[in-house]
Amino acid sequence: MEELRKRPYDIEMEQAVLGALMLESVHSSLIKDLSSELFDLEAHKVIASSIINLFNIGEPIDLLTVTSNLRKQGNLEKAKGPVYLTQLAQRVN
Repeated sequence: MEELRKRPYDIEMEQAVLGALMLESVHSSLIKDLSSELFDLEAHKVIASSIINLFNIGEPIDLLTVTSNLRKQGNLEKAKGPVYLTQLAQRVN
């Protein structure tokens, strides 16, 4: 049986994608196909899940709403906290 190869891990790409999703207002076509399992870092999976959750309930997606959603779910620390979320958003600017 052929061994499955793991795709290359790229933390900077993950950070850029998440940062862009929190800054761009028109991204529904990206989010509808997004899966938290596409991310390798556990914090990024938690952040992606929050973004997907906000999208599915029709809420706006930005730094404040993602931070608030993570806090409500008790996952803010799993997502490395509000400072890390701000750093993700700043990576895109």
